[in-house]
Amino acid sequence: MRGIGLLLLGLIILLAGCGSSASGPSASSENAGSPGQRNAAPGPCRVGKSVLPHAPEAPALWKEGPGQPTALACLHDRRYGGAAIVGYVSPGAGSCVVTYNSRYREGFEWLCEARGTPWTVQCEGQPGCIHSFIQGSGFTELDGPLESRVRSIRVLVDGKPLESGVMVAHVEGSLARSIKAGEPFGYFTAFINRCVVPNQVKIEFLGRGGSLLGQTRGWDVVVPPCREASEAATAG
Repeated sequence: MRGIGLLLLGLIILLAGCGSSASGPSASSENAGSPGQRNAAPGPCRVGKSVLPHAPEAPALWKEGPGQPTALACLHDRRYGGAAIVGYVSPGAGSCVVTYNSRYREGFEWLCEARGTPWTVQCEGQPGCIHSFIQGSGFTELDGPLESRVRSIRVLVDGKPLESGVMVAHVEGSLARSIKAGEPFGYFTAFINRCVVPNQVKIEFLGRGGSLLGQTRGWDVVVPPCREASEAATAG
């Protein structure tokens, strides 16, 4: 537990990868429920169902609007904390989406649908982009919106495909209606079990049949070196 605590203390460089005006501060567990809820073991994550059994520390913000915060995608691999992409309705911001990680009991940077604009408005004409980036010692998490035509993504780290830790939500039909989304859209999250910086990672956006629709064109962020690299340079 001490290692996880140090990771959380050292985690957060939280940077908006595409400069969306619809983003906000991370939905942290500071707004969580009672101590009894915080100690509860998370239940299973089920797409299209309430995420509250899976997120005992769900922030009050997720529950302020009508309906239940809904699991839009689930990553059941416990190496990544039983993560989920969560959709909810905010009375002030409308339809919103956020990545939740039950290992850290944390909801990271959220994105809300600006009225009259597409979810990917910050992607500058690309079919998807990176909305938020969290870099820590031994851990990297990144996520972002996708056009509905994107069916999957390929995450390349140092030129090699990431084999696990990726989930994509396809939010359409009843799933989109459950969070009052104005249009169908996609959202992705990728977990990397080490610290990386932007020039190490590229994401390809794939359509039906695996056709390449586009890829990240660099990230509009300034990221310091990973702690491990800094320590090695100092030691050398």
